[in-house]
Amino acid sequence: MKKTIGVIAGLLMSATAHAGGFYAYAIPKYVQPGTDGKVIITMYSAGGTTGTPACNTRGAMAIDTNTVGGKAMYSQILLVQANSNANSIPQNSQGPLLQNIYGTGTCNIVSGAEDMQSFQVQMTGQF
Repeated sequence: MKKTIGVIAGLLMSATAHAGGFYAYAIPKYVQPGTDGKVIITMYSAGGTTGTPACNTRGAMAIDTNTVGGKAMYSQILLVQANSNANSIPQNSQGPLLQNIYGTGTCNIVSGAEDMQSFQVQMTGQF
């Protein structure tokens, strides 16, 4: 049985269209924290991406853990990474995965990585 836990992480999702990139389903592949509190997340996404801005030359997203929202997002991303099978296809994962990942369309946190706006954590398998 699938359960979806919504994570807004201190950021409000608007009901209007998003201007940035979108991942349908993804598992964090690499999480690279910097000493300045900025984190780069590279994801394995079987659902593909749409709307990725030209500034996203790394094919990654970034969060700023110096903010309350960034800290909340970072903890959820680490939860998913620690409990997922990174070698499985996200839709067939027996652990949690990220779903409906939206970017802002800008790369202000880390050059070359789109700023992450919001996501949901989908719990799959037996939890």
